[in-house]
Amino acid sequence: ELTPTGVDASLNFFDAKGLKGVDLGAQLFLEDEGYRVHLSPLNPIIAYRRFKLNDNNYIFLHNNMHVEADFDLQADDGTGFKLYSTPNDEGRQDITLSVHDLNLDELTAVLPYMPKVGGTLSGDFHLVQQEQSTSVLVDAGVQKLTYEGAPLDNMVINALYLPNADGTHHVDGIILHNGSEVGTLSGTYNPAGQGTIEAQATLERLPLSLANGFIPDNTVELDGYATGEIYVRGRVSNPLLNGSLVTDSMYLNSDMYSLHLRFPND
Repeated sequence: ELTPTGVDASLNFFDAKGLKGVDLGAQLFLEDEGYRVHLSPLNPIIAYRRFKLNDNNYIFLHNNMHVEADFDLQADDGTGFKLYSTPNDEGRQDITLSVHDLNLDELTAVLPYMPKVGGTLSGDFHLVQQEQSTSVLVDAGVQKLTYEGAPLDNMVINALYLPNADGTHHVDGIILHNGSEVGTLSGTYNPAGQGTIEAQATLERLPLSLANGFIPDNTVELDGYATGEIYVRGRVSNPLLNGSLVTDSMYLNSDMYSLHLRFPND
């Protein structure tokens, strides 16, 4: 709905059982220095859960694309979201999104065409933009993660993204499973010309069971571990892969085909 000062919008979602899954609104105000967004009502429903919003919540987008925010969304059970900006004398932008105990079962239930993902997500997503550089830091984890009913246990990812001044993009990441480091990734992408990539991934006793949720209809199940290194270099359209992979206690099981295969440790 258009208003004299901007736009007023609302979203309501009811599932097939008539239960309200979403009740959320936003007011957009046009100001001389940019656009201000205020969310409402102060007790919205998101993913079937009732929340509380801070009265003076806002997200302000300046004409120069600088973002200011003070947004705090909390539920009685501890689920929460915070988006806030921090004054930074050395940077043009310093903004953080914090998520606490987000129920992925309830979230994916209200998103059409989404696979069924379960668990509770918590983490911080931090953006710092300076005159000559930008960095994005991710520290997030999911407790009791499941994908299409397959258990993936507890997963944590720590990642750093750096778009460099020369146009290249660099990523470093670490993956932890049940508290143990099982994988690292470091790579650079150069979009110049046809685009090139140079990356290295390291696996350290990565549980093969993590792949079971992505196998259609659970026709086969994997068990055991994989350790090794994989290198990717060259043009994005035709990269060269090299490396080695060693399995430990690897099994392939299929009740459908009455298979039980064990692979050698090599």
